[in-house]
Amino acid sequence: MKNLSTKDFYEFLCQQSKNIGVQVLKSNSLDLELLIKLIGNSKKLNIVKSSDGYLSEVKHENINVTDRSKQTTNFSLHTDGAYYSLPPYGIVLACYDPGLGDAPTYFSDTTAAINKLSEQNLKTLLALNYTYIAKDSTFYTRPLIEKHPFNNNLITNLTSRGFLSPVVNPNNLQEIPEVFDYSQAFEMLRVAISDSLVLEHYWEKGDILVFDNYTYLHGRRGNEKPDYSRHLSRLWFNVKVS
Repeated sequence: MKNLSTKDFYEFLCQQSKNIGVQVLKSNSLDLELLIKLIGNSKKLNIVKSSDGYLSEVKHENINVTDRSKQTTNFSLHTDGAYYSLPPYGIVLACYDPGLGDAPTYFSDTTAAINKLSEQNLKTLLALNYTYIAKDSTFYTRPLIEKHPFNNNLITNLTSRGFLSPVVNPNNLQEIPEVFDYSQAFEMLRVAISDSLVLEHYWEKGDILVFDNYTYLHGRRGNEKPDYSRHLSRLWFNVKVS
């Protein structure tokens, strides 16, 4: 695997832009501060600010246990940046220290999962909203099933904290799915997501993961005991619409 410079990696992001998928790359010299500047001056990409700023350090902290990104224990499949009306498209994770190396990041293809659903279950899920409960207890609601902005594939953006609710049309309450129906349909989606895993990556120093945050849910398989030496860094970006 080629050892990329920061400029090489930036050019890779620009070339791939709307077709990133989920990819593992290598760089022993990646400078994320420089990458942020390059993206900030780019004609193709935008840098996206998270609640931590433009660059987030993914290390175990005991201060705020509701912030799962600041842990090394289990973190269920989720979408980053669900508090945005349109979450960030691209996620970059860079490994500076794998720690014990036993907390892999794993991915599920939500388009593949949705394609496994029956027509009736999909119809039921299309009539639902999903509400994310942020770490400050703010609610953010979006359709459970949406279209990918670049390819129109059906996708779902989920989080570790949230709940389902029907889309309510007060002029036609008969369209609201019954609780048992949508609970069953969501269980079928959950099973399909579990059956659509595409990658489980065990980290090594210098690894970079870049992925489409719309299509792929990602999570962490960790142990109950914290790994204080594990250190990843993360940044978000979007593709400019021409």
